[in-house]
Amino acid sequence: MFEAMFFLVICLLGFIVYFLPTWVAFGRGAKNSAGILILNLFTGWIGIGWLIALIWAVCAECEEKEVKKSAPNMFRGGSTGWDQ
Repeated sequence: MFEAMFFLVICLLGFIVYFLPTWVAFGRGAKNSAGILILNLFTGWIGIGWLIALIWAVCAECEEKEVKKSAPNMFRGGSTGWDQ
């Protein structure tokens, strides 16, 4: 019983470490997340492939979140927006 639980824990830890570059890429919102996933999936078992995927995930440009501009608020003492 102990051996089976130990085996499952080791497999789970291995899975987490193996897909770490993918989770970093998706967590950061990298534009190339799908490419990093594919690279990690097919070449991650080679140590250099995993390292390249991790570096790419950390250095990848992230998608900029669109900032909504709200209408000017007249009640906070700010500009009404009409006097520009």
